[in-house]
Amino acid sequence: MRMSYKLMRMERLDFKELAVRLNNGQSPRVWSLLVTVFGELAQDKAAQLSGETLRQFMEIVGIKPEATRVALHRLRKDGWLNSQKDGRRSNYFLTSKGREESIKASPRIYSETALADKAWLVMQNVGEPVGAQKEPGVWITGHMRLTGVQPDEQDAFVIELGQTNELPDWMRGRLCDASLLEQSRALADTLKDLDDWLAQEPQLDEFPREVLRVLVVHSWRRIALKAPRLPDDLFLKPWAGPDCRRLVSQIRKRLSSAQAS
Repeated sequence: MRMSYKLMRMERLDFKELAVRLNNGQSPRVWSLLVTVFGELAQDKAAQLSGETLRQFMEIVGIKPEATRVALHRLRKDGWLNSQKDGRRSNYFLTSKGREESIKASPRIYSETALADKAWLVMQNVGEPVGAQKEPGVWITGHMRLTGVQPDEQDAFVIELGQTNELPDWMRGRLCDASLLEQSRALADTLKDLDDWLAQEPQLDEFPREVLRVLVVHSWRRIALKAPRLPDDLFLKPWAGPDCRRLVSQIRKRLSSAQAS
C-alpha cells in the first residue's frame, strides 16, 4: 500500500516525517545516518563539517543533540571520524579508515545499475568438510553458493546461469530476507512520490537540499549494503532495486541542478 504524502503537499517539508518514511517507518540510527552524511557531503580528504552544522542537520530530522554527541563519540572511538578545534568550534572529518570504507561502499550505493550482470552456481566437493565460506557470494548450502564474481576454484562444479538454466524459487528466496524485498518496493514507491514532488520545482534553499540528498541516499544505502552483488533478475518479487537506483540518481541530479541554478 502506497503512503499518502500529505507532508509533500505542504509548503514546508516535514523532514522528521520524511526521514521516518524513507527508513521503513522507523527513525534512522544516528551513527548510521552520520556515516551517510560524511559519505555524501564530506568524503573528500580536505572536507570537514562543523559540530554546529551536524547538530542543525540532525535536529531538522528529529534527532536530539545528545544523541548526535553520543554517535559522534562512537564514530571517533571506532576510528571512523576525527575532530579538531577551531577556536570554540569543533570540526569533524573522516579518518583514513573512514574514507577508505566510505569509498569502498560507494559503488554499491551510487551505481545506477547492478554491479553484477552475470551469476554462477558453484558446487564444492560435498565429501569434504564445510569450509570457512569466505568466497564471495550467497551460500545456499554448506557446499553450494551463488556468486556474481567469476569463480576460479579448480575442483568445483560451476554453471554460468542464463535463460536456459533459471534458478528455482527456493534458491532465489535464499538471496535475501523477504523483508528486504518488501522494503525495496516500499522505498521505490516513496522515492517516486518525492521525485514527482521535486519535479514541480519547489523553492528549496541549499541546506534543505543537502538534507534531502542525505536522507534519500541513506534510505537506499541501508538496503543496498544488505543485498548481495547479483543480477537483479535473480531476486524474487517485489525486489525493486532497479527502480530505487534510478530514482536515487534522478533525485540527486534534481537537487544538484537546483543548487547550481
